[in-house]
Order: sequence, then C-alpha cells, then structure tokens
Amino acid sequence: MVDDPRYIAAKRMVEQGDISTFNQLFTIIPKSIVAADMGTQNVRFTTLMNHIEKFTLQELFMLSKLFSLDEKVILDLAFSQYMEQKKSKTGKT
Repeated sequence: MVDDPRYIAAKRMVEQGDISTFNQLFTIIPKSIVAADMGTQNVRFTTLMNHIEKFTLQELFMLSKLFSLDEKVILDLAFSQYMEQKKSKTGKT
C-alpha cells in the first residue's frame, strides 16, 4: 500500500463528485508519482493519459488499488475521459 496522502484526497474528491474524469486525478497527485508507484515510465504514462483507450484493464485496476477506489469507478472515470478526448478530436462541443 502506498502511503501518499494525496491518494486519499483524490479518492474523497471522486466520491464527492469534484473529480469526474480520469485526468483530473492528476491535479491532486502528480502523474510522475503515480507512474513511479505503478512501475511505469512517466513518458509512457503521459502517452496513456493522452490516449486513454490504450490503458489495459490491468493498469486501470492497479490504479483503482492505488486510489482505493472501486474498479468500476476507475472505469467510469476512464470512460468519461475517453468521451472528452473523442469530443475534442472531432471538434464537437
């Protein structure tokens, strides 16, 4: 278990509805910290954040453990992020 209190803060913000997309998690805890805790290179993690659909389920479930969130919650955040990225790529508002 990771001891960084920012994981707990991010979890609370998700539960309160203040965080609704995946990438918003990293306004609370830097992606470099999360990538290191996952054993992933920061560059690869950034690429995955920019192309959320490239995350594996295993990676998303590992993130759910880091943030102490239910797997479905992480999947929902990832889906919201995917829809946001899709909308920005097609230029639709």
